[in-house]
Amino acid sequence: MNSKKLILSGIIPIFILGSITHFAYDWCSITLLGLVAPINSSIWEHMKMGLLPTIIWWGLTYLLFKDKLKLDFKRYFVAFTVSLLVSTFLMPFLYYTYRYGLGVHLLIVDILNLLCTVTMGQLLALHIYNHYSWKKIYFNLCVIVLILVVLSFVIFTFNPPHIPIFKDYDTGTYGIYHRR
Repeated sequence: MNSKKLILSGIIPIFILGSITHFAYDWCSITLLGLVAPINSSIWEHMKMGLLPTIIWWGLTYLLFKDKLKLDFKRYFVAFTVSLLVSTFLMPFLYYTYRYGLGVHLLIVDILNLLCTVTMGQLLALHIYNHYSWKKIYFNLCVIVLILVVLSFVIFTFNPPHIPIFKDYDTGTYGIYHRR
């Protein structure tokens, strides 16, 4: 196995784990789980389906293969951050395009949205990993962005703005407290 196969082999596990996280909070209603798994049917909460699975995949694969594949931590971290951002933030763009731009609202398209965003994230991460030239500013920027992304999901789980991306259209509520 090489770094290319390793990164591309993450598409299916991230997709499957992302699909499972869709239901995880409903199954056990643990508040801490709600920080990284969808707590309602808002677009913002669905973005979490790319968050935890990507973190788990990239973290585990680095730990398991860093020595065998001689993975460069800084390149791997920058590629991971790119994968996380794409798999998480491309989702609402595609959703709003097919749902409101094209008027398509089908469960299979929603499922394919997750698969597409995870695939795009992994493909771009592979490109970044293979072509990243070391600059301290890129690594530092990725650390800051990762912290801000995770913090934004934590904050907006408990205190979401009352704008459409945060609204659960099934219940008309916002955030975790309104769910119970």
